[in-house]
Amino acid sequence: MIDVGSLVREVTRLLRRETQALDAAMATRIEAALPRLRGDALQLQQVLVNLLLNALDAVHDSACEDRRICVCVTTTANRDKVCIAIRDHGCGVDVSQFATLFKPFVTSKPGGLGLGLSISRTIVVAHGGQLWAERNPDRGMTFHVDLPAQAESMNAQI
Repeated sequence: MIDVGSLVREVTRLLRRETQALDAAMATRIEAALPRLRGDALQLQQVLVNLLLNALDAVHDSACEDRRICVCVTTTANRDKVCIAIRDHGCGVDVSQFATLFKPFVTSKPGGLGLGLSISRTIVVAHGGQLWAERNPDRGMTFHVDLPAQAESMNAQI
């Protein structure tokens, strides 16, 4: 069983050095008394690290006041899903890049492999969840992870 709030706090703590090196701000809003998840904490940690490192990359060249990331963790009204939203205020992506975000070996990063989002989506789906992105109306992107609360069964390949 995984306490998602603790997992998010741990990952943001692990990335504190990278956040400080960019002079960026990472805020978290974690709903109280979230339901627990059943799954592999290390794999979900890998997803969060990847999404947050991508967000830090996105704000890297932004003005100082725009180097901010917000991680919001909530639950649905009937408490059957835990929802994680990671919002950055970076440059975002254009329509053509957006269409291929989750395709393997497609990247906009110099030296990137283009596997992070593809692997992250595979992990989330194996946990019975969904991972998708939205372009923010003002600037940047928001990545959403929805995971079933206290899932009774998971893909045997986790």
